Amino acid sequence: MKSLKKLLSIFAAFMMVVGLTAANVKAAETLQTVPSGKDGTGEITVSNTTIGQSYGVYKIFNGTNGTNATAYTATTAVKNLLSGDDSPFTFTNKVGDEWQVEIKDGKTGSEIIDFLKEKIGDPTSEGWTAPSGIESTVSPTAAIATSMKFTQLQFGYYFVSSSLGATVTINAANPSATVIDKNQGGPTTDGNLKTIVKNGEKTEVSANFGDTIDCQMSIVATNYNHDKPIKSYQFEDTLGNGLKYVMNNNNTVDVTVTVTPKSTITESNPNGTSVDVTAQATVKMGSDNQSFTLTLPWATGTAENPIFYYETNSIVKVTYKATVQNTADLNSDTNTKNTGKFGYTEFGKDTPIYPTGGENSTTVKTYGLGIVKTDEKGNPLQGAQFTVTPQGSTTPIKVSGPTQDDDGNNVYLYDPNGTATITTPATGIVIIKGIANEGTDSKDLNYDVKETVAPNGYNLLQGSKTVTATELSSSTTTIKWYKDKDGNVTTESTTNEQTTDFKVNVAGQVIVNTKGAQLPSTGGMGTTMLYVAGAILMVGAAVIFVTNKRMKHE
Repeated sequence: MKSLKKLLSIFAAFMMVVGLTAANVKAAETLQTVPSGKDGTGEITVSNTTIGQSYGVYKIFNGTNGTNATAYTATTAVKNLLSGDDSPFTFTNKVGDEWQVEIKDGKTGSEIIDFLKEKIGDPTSEGWTAPSGIESTVSPTAAIATSMKFTQLQFGYYFVSSSLGATVTINAANPSATVIDKNQGGPTTDGNLKTIVKNGEKTEVSANFGDTIDCQMSIVATNYNHDKPIKSYQFEDTLGNGLKYVMNNNNTVDVTVTVTPKSTITESNPNGTSVDVTAQATVKMGSDNQSFTLTLPWATGTAENPIFYYETNSIVKVTYKATVQNTADLNSDTNTKNTGKFGYTEFGKDTPIYPTGGENSTTVKTYGLGIVKTDEKGNPLQGAQFTVTPQGSTTPIKVSGPTQDDDGNNVYLYDPNGTATITTPATGIVIIKGIANEGTDSKDLNYDVKETVAPNGYNLLQGSKTVTATELSSSTTTIKWYKDKDGNVTTESTTNEQTTDFKVNVAGQVIVNTKGAQLPSTGGMGTTMLYVAGAILMVGAAVIFVTNKRMKHE
Protein backbone atom coordinates (compact mmCIF):
# COMPACT_ATOMS: atom_id res chain seq x y z
CA MET A 1 0.00 0.00 0.00
CA LYS A 2 1.25 3.42 -0.88
CA SER A 3 1.76 5.78 2.01
CA LEU A 4 -0.58 8.75 2.14
CA LYS A 5 2.45 10.91 2.85
CA LYS A 6 2.32 11.60 -0.88
CA LEU A 7 -1.23 12.85 -0.48
CA LEU A 8 -0.15 15.00 2.44
CA SER A 9 2.65 16.64 0.45
CA ILE A 10 0.39 17.48 -2.48
CA PHE A 11 -2.25 19.00 -0.23
CA ALA A 12 0.36 21.00 1.63
CA ALA A 13 1.75 22.39 -1.61
CA PHE A 14 -1.59 23.56 -2.88
CA MET A 15 -3.87 24.29 0.04
CA MET A 16 -2.05 24.59 3.34
CA VAL A 17 1.09 25.08 5.32
CA VAL A 18 1.38 22.65 8.19
CA GLY A 19 3.35 23.70 11.26
CA LEU A 20 5.14 21.25 13.50
CA THR A 21 3.01 22.17 16.50
CA ALA A 22 0.56 24.82 17.53
CA ALA A 23 3.39 26.46 19.47
CA ASN A 24 4.87 27.58 16.18
CA VAL A 25 2.13 30.18 15.87
CA LYS A 26 2.61 33.58 17.46
CA ALA A 27 2.19 33.12 21.19
CA ALA A 28 0.14 36.26 21.73
CA GLU A 29 -2.36 35.61 18.94
CA THR A 30 -6.01 35.69 19.97
CA LEU A 31 -7.25 32.12 19.81
CA GLN A 32 -10.77 30.74 19.58
CA THR A 33 -11.02 27.16 20.83
CA VAL A 34 -13.81 24.98 19.45
CA PRO A 35 -14.03 21.49 21.08
CA SER A 36 -15.48 18.72 18.94
CA GLY A 37 -16.90 16.73 21.84
CA LYS A 38 -15.13 13.60 20.56
CA ASP A 39 -12.71 11.50 22.57
CA GLY A 40 -9.63 12.19 20.45
CA THR A 41 -6.41 14.02 21.29
CA GLY A 42 -5.79 15.58 17.92
CA GLU A 43 -6.02 19.30 17.16
CA ILE A 44 -6.35 21.35 14.01
CA THR A 45 -5.59 25.07 14.23
CA VAL A 46 -6.79 27.24 11.36
CA SER A 47 -4.59 30.33 11.28
CA ASN A 48 -5.21 33.55 9.41
CA THR A 49 -8.96 33.18 9.76
CA THR A 50 -11.33 35.92 8.64
CA ILE A 51 -13.43 37.21 11.52
CA GLY A 52 -17.10 36.67 10.82
CA GLN A 53 -16.57 33.83 8.37
CA SER A 54 -17.67 30.30 9.31
CA TYR A 55 -15.37 27.29 9.60
CA GLY A 56 -16.26 23.62 10.11
CA VAL A 57 -14.45 20.27 10.31
CA TYR A 58 -15.62 17.05 8.61
CA LYS A 59 -13.94 13.67 8.93
CA ILE A 60 -13.37 11.87 5.61
CA PHE A 61 -10.99 8.98 6.41
CA ASN A 62 -10.13 7.27 9.67
CA GLY A 63 -6.49 7.22 10.71
CA THR A 64 -4.53 4.50 12.47
CA ASN A 65 -0.96 4.96 13.66
CA GLY A 66 1.38 2.35 12.25
CA THR A 67 5.05 1.74 12.88
CA ASN A 68 6.35 4.27 10.34
CA ALA A 69 3.26 6.19 9.23
CA THR A 70 -0.46 6.66 9.64
CA ALA A 71 -2.70 4.33 7.65
CA TYR A 72 -6.00 5.72 6.39
CA THR A 73 -9.20 3.76 5.82
CA ALA A 74 -12.64 4.63 4.53
CA THR A 75 -16.06 3.29 5.27
CA THR A 76 -18.06 1.65 2.48
CA ALA A 77 -20.30 4.73 2.30
CA VAL A 78 -17.27 7.00 1.76
CA LYS A 79 -15.82 4.56 -0.76
CA ASN A 80 -19.05 4.67 -2.74
CA LEU A 81 -19.09 8.48 -2.60
CA LEU A 82 -15.49 8.99 -3.69
CA SER A 83 -14.99 6.11 -6.15
CA GLY A 84 -15.11 6.42 -9.92
CA ASP A 85 -12.95 6.83 -12.98
CA ASP A 86 -12.37 10.50 -12.17
CA SER A 87 -11.53 9.81 -8.53
CA PRO A 88 -7.95 10.49 -7.38
CA PHE A 89 -8.32 7.73 -4.81
CA THR A 90 -8.08 3.96 -4.98
CA PHE A 91 -9.84 1.86 -2.35
CA THR A 92 -8.24 -1.57 -1.88
CA ASN A 93 -7.82 -4.37 0.62
CA LYS A 94 -10.91 -4.29 2.73
CA VAL A 95 -9.95 -4.80 6.35
CA GLY A 96 -12.92 -5.57 8.52
CA ASP A 97 -15.63 -3.05 7.64
CA GLU A 98 -13.29 -0.47 6.05
CA TRP A 99 -11.18 -0.02 2.95
CA GLN A 100 -7.56 1.07 2.70
CA VAL A 101 -7.02 4.31 0.77
CA GLU A 102 -4.33 5.09 -1.78
CA ILE A 103 -3.77 7.97 -4.15
CA LYS A 104 -3.59 7.33 -7.88
CA ASP A 105 -0.32 8.07 -9.64
CA GLY A 106 -0.16 11.39 -11.47
CA LYS A 107 -2.99 13.07 -9.61
CA THR A 108 -2.22 16.64 -8.62
CA GLY A 109 -3.26 18.46 -5.49
CA SER A 110 -5.61 20.78 -7.37
CA GLU A 111 -7.34 17.80 -9.01
CA ILE A 112 -7.86 16.18 -5.62
CA ILE A 113 -9.22 19.36 -4.12
CA ASP A 114 -11.61 20.04 -7.00
CA PHE A 115 -12.86 16.48 -6.80
CA LEU A 116 -13.53 16.68 -3.06
CA LYS A 117 -15.30 20.03 -3.38
CA GLU A 118 -17.57 18.59 -6.04
CA LYS A 119 -18.40 15.46 -4.07
CA ILE A 120 -18.74 17.01 -0.60
CA GLY A 121 -20.02 20.47 -1.50
CA ASP A 122 -19.94 23.61 0.62
CA PRO A 123 -21.14 22.89 4.17
CA THR A 124 -21.77 26.61 4.76
CA SER A 125 -24.28 26.87 1.92
CA GLU A 126 -27.98 26.96 2.74
CA GLY A 127 -29.65 23.56 2.82
CA TRP A 128 -26.38 21.57 2.73
CA THR A 129 -26.43 18.13 4.34
CA ALA A 130 -23.47 15.88 4.90
CA PRO A 131 -23.15 13.11 2.29
CA SER A 132 -23.57 9.57 3.55
CA GLY A 133 -20.53 8.46 5.51
CA ILE A 134 -19.11 11.99 6.04
CA GLU A 135 -18.84 12.72 9.75
CA SER A 136 -19.84 16.25 10.75
CA THR A 137 -17.21 16.59 13.45
CA VAL A 138 -17.65 20.34 14.07
CA SER A 139 -20.49 22.25 12.44
CA PRO A 140 -19.68 25.63 10.82
CA THR A 141 -18.73 28.12 13.52
CA ALA A 142 -18.23 31.89 13.01
CA ALA A 143 -14.69 33.05 13.70
CA ILE A 144 -14.35 35.67 16.42
CA ALA A 145 -10.54 35.54 16.50
CA THR A 146 -7.67 35.41 14.06
CA SER A 147 -7.06 31.72 14.79
CA MET A 148 -9.43 28.83 15.53
CA LYS A 149 -8.37 25.63 17.25
CA PHE A 150 -10.56 22.55 16.80
CA THR A 151 -9.80 20.12 19.62
CA GLN A 152 -10.64 16.57 20.76
CA LEU A 153 -10.24 15.22 17.21
CA GLN A 154 -9.60 11.58 16.47
CA PHE A 155 -6.78 10.75 14.09
CA GLY A 156 -7.94 10.94 10.51
CA TYR A 157 -8.19 12.85 7.28
CA TYR A 158 -10.39 15.98 7.53
CA PHE A 159 -12.22 18.37 5.30
CA VAL A 160 -11.96 21.92 6.74
CA SER A 161 -14.63 24.17 5.31
CA SER A 162 -15.20 27.91 5.34
CA SER A 163 -17.59 30.27 3.60
CA LEU A 164 -14.56 31.46 1.65
CA GLY A 165 -13.95 28.01 0.19
CA ALA A 166 -13.00 24.47 1.17
CA THR A 167 -9.59 23.20 2.13
CA VAL A 168 -8.32 19.77 3.24
CA THR A 169 -5.89 18.87 5.98
CA ILE A 170 -4.45 15.57 7.25
CA ASN A 171 -3.93 14.54 10.86
CA ALA A 172 -0.75 12.47 10.71
CA ALA A 173 1.27 10.95 13.54
CA ASN A 174 1.77 14.39 14.97
CA PRO A 175 -1.47 15.07 16.84
CA SER A 176 -1.40 18.84 16.25
CA ALA A 177 -1.47 20.51 12.85
CA THR A 178 -1.78 24.13 11.78
CA VAL A 179 -3.52 25.08 8.56
CA ILE A 180 -3.33 28.53 7.05
CA ASP A 181 -6.53 29.81 5.53
CA LYS A 182 -5.10 30.83 2.18
CA ASN A 183 -8.42 32.15 1.00
CA GLN A 184 -7.69 35.34 2.88
CA GLY A 185 -5.60 37.68 0.78
CA GLY A 186 -2.69 39.82 1.86
CA PRO A 187 -2.64 43.26 3.48
CA THR A 188 -4.94 46.04 2.30
CA THR A 189 -5.34 49.78 2.77
CA ASP A 190 -9.05 49.61 3.64
CA GLY A 191 -9.48 52.89 1.74
CA ASN A 192 -6.76 55.46 1.09
CA LEU A 193 -3.26 54.58 2.28
CA LYS A 194 -2.29 58.23 2.80
CA THR A 195 -4.50 60.87 4.37
CA ILE A 196 -4.16 64.24 6.06
CA VAL A 197 -5.87 64.45 9.43
CA LYS A 198 -7.77 67.76 9.45
CA ASN A 199 -11.44 67.75 10.40
CA GLY A 200 -11.42 64.08 9.46
CA GLU A 201 -9.18 62.13 7.09
CA LYS A 202 -8.75 63.79 3.69
CA THR A 203 -6.57 63.60 0.62
CA GLU A 204 -6.69 67.35 -0.08
CA VAL A 205 -6.66 70.28 2.34
CA SER A 206 -5.91 73.99 2.37
CA ALA A 207 -3.34 75.58 4.67
CA ASN A 208 -1.37 78.73 5.44
CA PHE A 209 2.35 79.12 4.95
CA GLY A 210 3.99 77.78 8.10
CA ASP A 211 1.09 75.53 9.09
CA THR A 212 1.91 72.05 10.36
CA ILE A 213 0.07 69.24 8.60
CA ASP A 214 -0.73 65.93 10.32
CA CYS A 215 -0.01 63.10 7.86
CA GLN A 216 -0.61 59.37 8.20
CA MET A 217 -0.39 56.08 6.35
CA SER A 218 -2.69 53.27 7.48
CA ILE A 219 -3.06 49.62 6.45
CA VAL A 220 -4.74 46.42 7.57
CA ALA A 221 -1.71 44.15 8.00
CA THR A 222 -1.93 40.37 7.70
CA ASN A 223 0.52 37.71 8.77
CA TYR A 224 0.35 35.96 5.41
CA ASN A 225 -0.04 36.83 1.78
CA HIS A 226 -2.14 33.76 1.04
CA ASP A 227 0.28 30.96 2.03
CA LYS A 228 3.43 33.13 2.25
CA PRO A 229 4.35 34.43 5.73
CA ILE A 230 5.25 38.13 5.83
CA LYS A 231 8.53 39.07 7.52
CA SER A 232 8.36 42.89 7.42
CA TYR A 233 6.38 45.86 6.14
CA GLN A 234 7.77 48.90 4.33
CA PHE A 235 6.24 52.39 4.16
CA GLU A 236 7.69 54.85 1.64
CA ASP A 237 6.89 58.56 1.59
CA THR A 238 7.93 61.48 -0.64
CA LEU A 239 7.24 65.21 -0.19
CA GLY A 240 7.03 67.95 -2.79
CA ASN A 241 9.43 70.86 -2.29
CA GLY A 242 6.66 73.02 -0.87
CA LEU A 243 6.56 70.79 2.22
CA LYS A 244 9.18 69.85 4.81
CA TYR A 245 9.16 67.06 7.38
CA VAL A 246 9.16 67.86 11.08
CA MET A 247 12.44 66.25 12.17
CA ASN A 248 13.66 64.82 15.47
CA ASN A 249 17.02 65.25 17.17
CA ASN A 250 18.50 62.46 15.04
CA ASN A 251 17.79 64.45 11.86
CA THR A 252 15.20 61.94 10.71
CA VAL A 253 11.48 62.43 10.33
CA ASP A 254 9.71 62.43 13.68
CA VAL A 255 7.50 59.42 13.04
CA THR A 256 5.27 57.33 15.28
CA VAL A 257 4.13 53.77 14.53
CA THR A 258 1.12 52.21 16.22
CA VAL A 259 -0.16 48.67 15.81
CA THR A 260 -3.60 47.69 17.09
CA PRO A 261 -3.84 45.27 18.85
CA LYS A 262 -0.46 45.83 20.48
CA SER A 263 2.28 43.23 20.37
CA THR A 264 3.09 41.38 23.57
CA ILE A 265 6.12 39.38 22.49
CA THR A 266 9.70 39.98 21.49
CA GLU A 267 12.07 37.97 19.38
CA SER A 268 14.18 37.01 22.39
CA ASN A 269 11.16 36.23 24.56
CA PRO A 270 8.14 35.03 22.53
CA ASN A 271 5.99 34.93 25.68
CA GLY A 272 7.34 38.12 27.18
CA THR A 273 6.77 41.82 27.57
CA SER A 274 5.20 44.41 25.30
CA VAL A 275 7.12 45.86 22.38
CA ASP A 276 7.94 49.51 21.68
CA VAL A 277 6.69 49.47 18.11
CA THR A 278 8.33 52.75 17.05
CA ALA A 279 11.66 51.59 18.49
CA GLN A 280 11.45 48.39 16.46
CA ALA A 281 10.92 50.29 13.22
CA THR A 282 13.87 51.69 11.29
CA VAL A 283 13.73 54.90 9.22
CA LYS A 284 16.00 55.73 6.31
CA MET A 285 15.89 59.28 4.94
CA GLY A 286 16.37 60.21 1.29
CA SER A 287 19.46 62.19 0.31
CA ASP A 288 17.53 65.48 0.24
CA ASN A 289 15.45 64.76 3.36
CA GLN A 290 12.33 64.95 1.19
CA SER A 291 11.57 61.23 1.46
CA PHE A 292 11.85 58.35 3.89
CA THR A 293 11.43 54.58 4.03
CA LEU A 294 10.21 52.98 7.25
CA THR A 295 10.69 49.24 7.81
CA LEU A 296 8.60 47.50 10.46
CA PRO A 297 9.69 43.94 11.45
CA TRP A 298 6.65 41.68 11.49
CA ALA A 299 7.96 38.19 12.20
CA THR A 300 11.02 36.21 13.13
CA GLY A 301 11.87 32.54 12.64
CA THR A 302 11.67 30.89 9.23
CA ALA A 303 9.15 30.55 6.42
CA GLU A 304 8.34 27.06 7.65
CA ASN A 305 8.09 28.11 11.29
CA PRO A 306 7.35 31.85 11.57
CA ILE A 307 6.81 33.58 14.91
CA PHE A 308 4.71 36.71 14.39
CA TYR A 309 5.02 39.80 16.54
CA TYR A 310 1.45 40.91 15.86
CA GLU A 311 -1.98 39.50 15.16
CA THR A 312 -3.20 39.18 11.61
CA ASN A 313 -5.60 41.94 10.51
CA SER A 314 -3.85 44.41 12.82
CA ILE A 315 -4.22 48.11 12.04
CA VAL A 316 -0.84 49.74 11.41
CA LYS A 317 -0.63 53.54 11.40
CA VAL A 318 2.45 55.57 10.55
CA THR A 319 2.00 59.21 11.59
CA TYR A 320 4.26 62.22 11.08
CA LYS A 321 4.09 65.96 10.45
CA ALA A 322 5.09 68.32 7.66
CA THR A 323 5.15 72.12 7.46
CA VAL A 324 3.97 74.21 4.51
CA GLN A 325 6.85 76.27 3.10
CA ASN A 326 6.53 79.79 1.65
CA THR A 327 7.75 78.30 -1.65
CA ALA A 328 4.46 76.41 -1.95
CA ASP A 329 2.81 78.96 -4.19
CA LEU A 330 3.72 77.77 -7.70
CA ASN A 331 2.57 74.63 -9.50
CA SER A 332 0.78 73.45 -6.36
CA ASP A 333 -0.38 70.19 -7.93
CA THR A 334 3.16 68.84 -7.61
CA ASN A 335 4.90 71.26 -5.25
CA THR A 336 2.69 70.41 -2.29
CA LYS A 337 1.94 66.79 -3.15
CA ASN A 338 2.78 64.05 -0.66
CA THR A 339 2.98 60.53 -2.13
CA GLY A 340 3.10 57.35 -0.09
CA LYS A 341 3.08 53.63 -0.76
CA PHE A 342 3.53 50.45 1.23
CA GLY A 343 4.91 47.00 0.56
CA TYR A 344 5.85 43.84 2.39
CA THR A 345 8.74 41.40 2.29
CA GLU A 346 8.30 37.65 2.51
CA PHE A 347 10.78 35.27 4.09
CA GLY A 348 13.72 34.52 1.81
CA LYS A 349 13.16 37.63 -0.34
CA ASP A 350 14.87 41.02 -0.29
CA THR A 351 12.60 42.96 -2.62
CA PRO A 352 9.30 44.27 -1.26
CA ILE A 353 6.03 43.36 -2.94
CA TYR A 354 3.86 46.42 -3.61
CA PRO A 355 0.16 45.47 -3.73
CA THR A 356 -2.25 47.04 -6.18
CA GLY A 357 -3.93 50.06 -4.63
CA GLY A 358 -1.17 50.50 -2.07
CA GLU A 359 -0.14 53.96 -3.28
CA ASN A 360 -1.83 57.35 -3.36
CA SER A 361 -1.09 61.06 -2.88
CA THR A 362 -2.37 63.93 -0.79
CA THR A 363 -2.20 67.60 -1.71
CA VAL A 364 -1.90 70.70 0.45
CA LYS A 365 -3.17 73.76 -1.38
CA THR A 366 -2.40 77.35 -0.44
CA TYR A 367 -4.31 80.39 -1.61
CA GLY A 368 -3.89 84.12 -2.24
CA LEU A 369 -5.76 87.34 -2.85
CA GLY A 370 -5.05 90.66 -4.54
CA ILE A 371 -6.22 94.18 -3.78
CA VAL A 372 -6.30 97.19 -6.13
CA LYS A 373 -6.69 100.61 -4.46
CA THR A 374 -7.94 103.42 -6.75
CA ASP A 375 -9.70 106.77 -6.64
CA GLU A 376 -13.08 107.34 -8.20
CA LYS A 377 -11.52 107.64 -11.65
CA GLY A 378 -9.59 104.40 -11.32
CA ASN A 379 -6.19 105.99 -10.66
CA PRO A 380 -3.96 103.95 -8.34
CA LEU A 381 -3.60 105.11 -4.73
CA GLN A 382 -0.47 104.74 -2.63
CA GLY A 383 -0.25 104.65 1.12
CA ALA A 384 -3.53 102.92 1.99
CA GLN A 385 -3.15 100.66 5.01
CA PHE A 386 -5.51 97.83 5.85
CA THR A 387 -5.89 94.47 7.61
CA VAL A 388 -7.21 91.15 6.29
CA THR A 389 -9.26 88.98 8.66
CA PRO A 390 -10.76 85.52 8.05
CA GLN A 391 -14.51 85.69 8.37
CA GLY A 392 -15.59 84.19 11.66
CA SER A 393 -12.43 85.47 13.36
CA THR A 394 -11.58 88.77 15.04
CA THR A 395 -7.82 88.40 14.56
CA PRO A 396 -6.27 89.72 11.33
CA ILE A 397 -3.74 87.54 9.54
CA LYS A 398 -0.07 88.45 9.87
CA VAL A 399 2.32 88.81 6.96
CA SER A 400 5.98 89.41 6.18
CA GLY A 401 7.28 91.77 3.51
CA PRO A 402 6.64 93.45 1.32
CA THR A 403 8.79 92.57 -1.61
CA GLN A 404 8.00 94.03 -5.00
CA ASP A 405 7.41 92.10 -8.19
CA ASP A 406 8.56 93.22 -11.63
CA ASP A 407 5.60 95.58 -11.94
CA GLY A 408 6.26 97.32 -8.63
CA ASN A 409 3.36 95.66 -6.79
CA ASN A 410 3.75 94.90 -3.09
CA VAL A 411 3.87 91.14 -2.38
CA TYR A 412 3.25 89.91 1.17
CA LEU A 413 3.63 86.33 2.48
CA TYR A 414 1.53 84.86 5.25
CA ASP A 415 3.72 84.77 8.37
CA PRO A 416 2.33 84.07 11.86
CA ASN A 417 5.26 86.02 13.31
CA GLY A 418 4.83 89.03 11.02
CA THR A 419 2.73 92.21 11.09
CA ALA A 420 -0.99 92.69 10.47
CA THR A 421 -0.54 95.97 8.53
CA ILE A 422 -0.57 95.86 4.71
CA THR A 423 0.27 98.96 2.63
CA THR A 424 -0.32 99.78 -1.03
CA PRO A 425 2.60 100.94 -3.26
CA ALA A 426 2.49 103.50 -6.10
CA THR A 427 0.72 100.97 -8.33
CA GLY A 428 -2.04 100.59 -5.75
CA ILE A 429 -1.76 96.80 -6.05
CA VAL A 430 -1.09 94.38 -3.19
CA ILE A 431 -0.75 90.57 -3.49
CA ILE A 432 -1.02 88.31 -0.42
CA LYS A 433 0.20 84.74 -0.73
CA GLY A 434 -0.01 81.64 1.42
CA ILE A 435 -3.39 81.80 3.13
CA ALA A 436 -5.92 79.03 3.72
CA ASN A 437 -9.27 78.80 2.00
CA GLU A 438 -10.88 76.25 4.27
CA GLY A 439 -12.71 77.10 7.46
CA THR A 440 -13.07 74.92 10.52
CA ASP A 441 -16.20 73.42 8.99
CA SER A 442 -14.27 72.55 5.80
CA LYS A 443 -16.11 75.19 3.75
CA ASP A 444 -14.61 77.97 1.64
CA LEU A 445 -13.20 80.76 3.78
CA ASN A 446 -13.77 84.43 2.89
CA TYR A 447 -11.66 87.32 4.12
CA ASP A 448 -12.71 90.81 5.25
CA VAL A 449 -10.46 93.68 4.07
CA LYS A 450 -10.63 96.60 6.53
CA GLU A 451 -8.90 99.92 5.78
CA THR A 452 -7.14 101.41 8.80
CA VAL A 453 -5.33 104.38 7.18
CA ALA A 454 -6.65 106.14 4.05
CA PRO A 455 -4.36 107.48 1.32
CA ASN A 456 -3.36 111.08 1.93
CA GLY A 457 -6.24 113.42 1.04
CA TYR A 458 -8.85 110.67 0.81
CA ASN A 459 -11.62 109.52 3.08
CA LEU A 460 -11.20 106.40 5.18
CA LEU A 461 -13.18 103.54 3.72
CA GLN A 462 -16.16 102.70 5.90
CA GLY A 463 -16.96 99.06 6.73
CA SER A 464 -15.07 96.24 5.03
CA LYS A 465 -14.86 94.49 1.68
CA THR A 466 -15.16 90.70 1.24
CA VAL A 467 -12.62 88.78 -0.84
CA THR A 468 -12.54 85.00 -1.49
CA ALA A 469 -9.04 83.59 -1.76
CA THR A 470 -8.18 81.40 -4.78
CA GLU A 471 -5.62 78.66 -5.26
CA LEU A 472 -2.15 79.94 -6.05
CA SER A 473 -0.47 78.96 -9.29
CA SER A 474 2.06 80.41 -11.70
CA SER A 475 -0.58 81.66 -14.15
CA THR A 476 -1.53 85.32 -14.61
CA THR A 477 -4.94 86.48 -13.42
CA THR A 478 -6.80 89.33 -15.12
CA ILE A 479 -9.63 90.92 -13.16
CA LYS A 480 -12.26 93.11 -14.78
CA TRP A 481 -13.79 96.30 -13.37
CA TYR A 482 -15.87 99.09 -14.85
CA LYS A 483 -16.40 102.87 -15.10
CA ASP A 484 -19.66 104.67 -15.64
CA LYS A 485 -20.39 107.26 -18.36
CA ASP A 486 -18.77 109.99 -16.24
CA GLY A 487 -15.56 107.99 -15.86
CA ASN A 488 -16.16 106.98 -12.26
CA VAL A 489 -15.48 103.46 -10.97
CA THR A 490 -18.74 101.54 -10.58
CA THR A 491 -19.74 98.09 -9.32
CA GLU A 492 -22.10 97.63 -12.26
CA SER A 493 -21.03 96.13 -15.59
CA THR A 494 -20.77 98.79 -18.32
CA THR A 495 -19.27 99.10 -21.76
CA ASN A 496 -16.31 100.95 -20.20
CA GLU A 497 -14.39 97.86 -19.12
CA GLN A 498 -11.06 98.11 -17.29
CA THR A 499 -8.58 95.29 -16.50
CA THR A 500 -5.80 94.69 -13.98
CA ASP A 501 -3.27 91.87 -14.34
CA PHE A 502 -1.77 89.93 -11.45
CA LYS A 503 1.34 87.90 -12.22
CA VAL A 504 -0.05 85.11 -10.07
CA ASN A 505 -3.43 83.41 -9.86
CA VAL A 506 -5.24 85.24 -7.05
CA ALA A 507 -8.70 86.62 -6.44
CA GLY A 508 -8.72 90.38 -7.02
CA GLN A 509 -10.82 93.16 -5.53
CA VAL A 510 -10.90 96.83 -6.62
CA ILE A 511 -11.43 99.09 -3.61
CA VAL A 512 -12.18 102.78 -4.22
CA ASN A 513 -11.39 105.77 -1.97
CA THR A 514 -13.12 109.13 -2.40
CA LYS A 515 -12.33 112.78 -1.55
CA GLY A 516 -14.53 115.51 -0.08
CA ALA A 517 -17.21 115.50 2.57
CA GLN A 518 -18.26 112.08 3.62
CA LEU A 519 -21.93 111.69 4.38
CA PRO A 520 -22.66 109.04 6.97
CA SER A 521 -24.50 105.96 5.88
CA THR A 522 -24.62 104.03 9.15
CA GLY A 523 -25.12 106.69 11.85
CA GLY A 524 -21.65 108.28 11.84
CA MET A 525 -21.14 111.96 12.70
CA GLY A 526 -19.87 113.05 9.23
CA THR A 527 -20.92 116.68 8.49
CA THR A 528 -23.72 116.69 11.06
CA MET A 529 -21.76 118.87 13.47
CA LEU A 530 -21.22 121.48 10.75
CA TYR A 531 -24.93 121.71 10.09
CA VAL A 532 -25.72 121.95 13.81
CA ALA A 533 -23.13 124.69 14.32
CA GLY A 534 -24.49 126.64 11.35
CA ALA A 535 -28.04 126.39 12.64
CA ILE A 536 -26.97 127.65 16.06
CA LEU A 537 -25.21 130.66 14.50
CA MET A 538 -28.29 131.49 12.42
CA VAL A 539 -30.60 131.30 15.45
CA GLY A 540 -28.19 133.45 17.45
CA ALA A 541 -28.05 136.07 14.70
CA ALA A 542 -31.85 136.17 14.54
CA VAL A 543 -32.11 136.66 18.32
CA ILE A 544 -29.59 139.54 18.24
CA PHE A 545 -31.43 141.16 15.28
CA VAL A 546 -34.82 141.04 17.07
CA THR A 547 -33.33 142.33 20.36
CA ASN A 548 -31.62 145.30 18.71
CA LYS A 549 -34.84 146.25 16.85
CA ARG A 550 -36.88 146.28 20.10
CA MET A 551 -34.25 148.40 21.80
CA LYS A 552 -34.53 151.06 19.06
CA HIS A 553 -38.33 151.26 19.46
CA GLU A 554 -37.98 151.73 23.17
